[in-house]
Amino acid sequence: MLRVVLAVLRKDLGLFWRSPAVVAVTLLPPVILLFTLLMESAAVGSLPVALVSQGKTAASRQVTDVLATYPGFRAQRLDPAAAARAYDRLDVAGILTVPADVGQGPAHGQSPAVTLTVRNFNADFTNDLLRDLPDALGHVALPRSAGVAVAERDLQPKDADFLGFQMVAVLVLLLLQAGIVNAGMAAVHEWQSGTVKELLLAPAPALALIVGKVLAGVVAADVVGIVLGGLSLAAGFFGHPSPGALMLSFLVMTLLAAVGSGIGVGMASGMRSFERLGPASMLVSFYLFFLAGGIAAVAYLPAWLRALAGAIPNFYGMDALRGLLLYGAAPHLGQDVLVLALWLVVVLGGGPWLLRRSLSR
Repeated sequence: MLRVVLAVLRKDLGLFWRSPAVVAVTLLPPVILLFTLLMESAAVGSLPVALVSQGKTAASRQVTDVLATYPGFRAQRLDPAAAARAYDRLDVAGILTVPADVGQGPAHGQSPAVTLTVRNFNADFTNDLLRDLPDALGHVALPRSAGVAVAERDLQPKDADFLGFQMVAVLVLLLLQAGIVNAGMAAVHEWQSGTVKELLLAPAPALALIVGKVLAGVVAADVVGIVLGGLSLAAGFFGHPSPGALMLSFLVMTLLAAVGSGIGVGMASGMRSFERLGPASMLVSFYLFFLAGGIAAVAYLPAWLRALAGAIPNFYGMDALRGLLLYGAAPHLGQDVLVLALWLVVVLGGGPWLLRRSLSR
């Protein structure tokens, strides 16, 4: 059985790397999504603002320094005229003006205020600044008539930035797509070349053929997944995960790739052509990507969608990889690996049955 598995593995990997169309179908959806997320990150990340200080007092300098270093927006210290020009050219989303009398007591019944001038053509931009400004001023130690303390209790042991959070979703999409396309296209090739009947009638067990094709999909998916994951690590998207977390991440990636490859073999049994499998694989991958919380957290989805997300494999792969690569802790890792392993048993067991059923039509 092992010789059959290795023979199918070598043949299918050669088919994958010699087929530019297969490589393109594998890489195109994640690349498009990655480009979209990069543009989205630039749009919803830290907004540029002009920072104008009108005073020279210690309180004014303290407020200005806090606003200049606050991570929620990118503040540029400018004089009033330069700030107005940058605002008119749309180089900045707003102007923060620190008055000369900030930190002093109320005059004529009114307290000195930091002024925000914002071009409110986009409610998202405006609300981001309106939320960030009070938080930034909360770091300023000025006299107050009454204080409010904020106690923060985080769900995760450390924070993850927007792009790192989404990059894990892109990695999961790439693994799933690579597995579906490589194993599916290899199975379709058997149909179109007329060798599928010979394979199933050969003395080798049908499971060995399925395992060989799934392994080919796993190898191809792991290679491109390691490349994307390595680039993301080098760029700092994942922080500094421990060697143990990286090894466990590779295990989760391999399970995801194997499940995707099994799904690809099953889809190929029903479609039998490159023209139908290519678009269908992208459609399935994207639907599973969005259902698993690729863009929005699953917790914020409607109840019926949350229930549906809990039944698909990449939901568990994404949960495990985000915990291992971003937060330094994956409390549901055992459950995630178990569900992925169960999915792998299902697709490996269903592959021979689907192939034989397809032949009997």
